Amino acid sequence: GAGGIMASGGTICTITALVTARHQRGLDGQQACLYASADCHNSLAKALRVMGLPAAALRLVSTDDAGRLDPHRLDQSLEKETDPILAVVATAGTTVRGAVDPIGPIADICHRRGLWLHVDGAIGAVCGLGGQRHQELVAHMGCADSLTINPQKWLGIAKASAMVLLRQPQALADTFAAPLAYMEPARGVHGGDCGLQGTRPAEVLKLWLGLRHLGQQGIDELLDGALQRAQTLRQALAPLPLAMPSGNLHIVCFRPRTAGSSEAWSRHTREQLLDQGLMLSRPRYRGQHYLKAVLGNPFTGMQQIAALVDTISASLSS
Repeated sequence: GAGGIMASGGTICTITALVTARHQRGLDGQQACLYASADCHNSLAKALRVMGLPAAALRLVSTDDAGRLDPHRLDQSLEKETDPILAVVATAGTTVRGAVDPIGPIADICHRRGLWLHVDGAIGAVCGLGGQRHQELVAHMGCADSLTINPQKWLGIAKASAMVLLRQPQALADTFAAPLAYMEPARGVHGGDCGLQGTRPAEVLKLWLGLRHLGQQGIDELLDGALQRAQTLRQALAPLPLAMPSGNLHIVCFRPRTAGSSEAWSRHTREQLLDQGLMLSRPRYRGQHYLKAVLGNPFTGMQQIAALVDTISASLSS
């Protein structure tokens, strides 16, 4: 069955998965390439650097209007590719918009072409732990060859609680195992042979205890609460003159529809919000500054959301 290892965060999980993919595909030492959404996480660029591959080895595929990787354009690009392909990466929850790539169609393409599929689910993969309504948000994750999941981001599990999971976990040992003359051979697979880290804290204990404490009901309540708060905020902001290209998870990002005013407005408004004890980040996305609210905190209530909307509305008016 599937299995994996704990790691310090989503970045190390993704690097571990992609190094494994390259080794399993027999591409060690070759100038292979990697395909992902134009909105992918910067951990992919770090992975290429670790593997000694140039930045240009990351082939970015354009997204649709919802910020999801376009499977048709992916297939067209793969058809024209002349370099070896070490993996295709689908994202279950992009950093700025919270978009989930269409994993099913992407998996079909990878299966047909014999390619490794990694799902970067650092943000959204925890939906797979929820009920049917949550699992549908990240449908077909089980088709992946490897998966990054990071419960600390949404479920409130103590850091670090990230995991990289593989359909064939033996691939980790096949990739990373190295003989140690000063240690007796293990009877089975030694944990230190399954990833980058030799010294490993008992991170899995925090994850196990956290999930046991929450139970299925607690997990569902955390997921539902975050999704509902995000929907409430979207609905409250909808009448305002904002561009709001958010996905369907618990992230809401927005800027004024007048694109030229986004930089000054986002900086000024963020400072106003901070003065009220409301923390929004200010990412730069496709040439424009946005404000981004992540509604994962279960202690964020309707009062805070109403105050946020009032400040945004007043800032737009001024």
